[in-house]
Amino acid sequence: MRGSRIALSIGGVNLELEAAQPSATLIVPEEYRPYVVADPERADIYLCVHAGIPLDMGESGRPRLFSARHGIGEDTAVTDCLWSIEDDGQQVFLVSADPELTRYPALAAVLGHGNTQWDLFAEPIEGVLNPLRYPMGHLLIYHLVDRIGGVLVHACGISDASDGYLFCGPSGIGKSTLAALWARGGARVISEDRLIVRRRGEAVHMFSTPRVGESVRAEAPVTVVGMLRQARANTFAGLTGATALSRLLTSCVQFYHQPSHIHRGLDAVTDIAARVPLFDIGFLPDFSIVEAIRNGALH
Repeated sequence: MRGSRIALSIGGVNLELEAAQPSATLIVPEEYRPYVVADPERADIYLCVHAGIPLDMGESGRPRLFSARHGIGEDTAVTDCLWSIEDDGQQVFLVSADPELTRYPALAAVLGHGNTQWDLFAEPIEGVLNPLRYPMGHLLIYHLVDRIGGVLVHACGISDASDGYLFCGPSGIGKSTLAALWARGGARVISEDRLIVRRRGEAVHMFSTPRVGESVRAEAPVTVVGMLRQARANTFAGLTGATALSRLLTSCVQFYHQPSHIHRGLDAVTDIAARVPLFDIGFLPDFSIVEAIRNGALH
């Protein structure tokens, strides 16, 4: 997908990317292509894409909230900074290297507080602009989710008939295994790793996010949240109050360097826990866990 304008739908939000120079060509990474849509009636967020990086990006003197570093060898001539966030009180500035860390900055974004028009900056590669290439796309999605009052969750999302299950847990807990088991049983996998979770009306919904290896854009209501742990038997116990909130928070992606993000994230998690039952789930990595849930273990 390429052109001077590209429309995307991520997390139920319409995004419109448009090149500042009409003659420029935009592309998006392969994992974003399932999220490309026909021109929406309106864009919730408008992103103007500029060729080249402003001179003050990366060395501006603005307050730097965070700098993510990358372990690299001595032969790297440019920098070990993968990305950084700056905030002057009026705007947020995202600055990142390219994926190979051969240039810094190679991508940048300026997001006005409360503003729905964002500016993206990218160094052309072979004559085209790819402003969402890693890690910039991930940073923008996080800030998008924060703006819409949702959270990013490390979870496996399953839609099974009228039920929507959000199974949360860290890497290695068995989310991909669980997704494969539900798929074998005919359920629809929304995502097996990372989802946007937010309210739509009075219901809580989960949305897939662009990810290498996942080729569909999907959404479903959430009716149950399960906090996963490996066990020698399938067990289920309801979670409430502070325990439910703290368990769910451990699976959320949060930038702790911005207090406003922390507050909005806490509000979103509190709202989710108030609307959807949470369970502690100890599970065996076989089809018995699917059968137990379908037989009413979470109802």
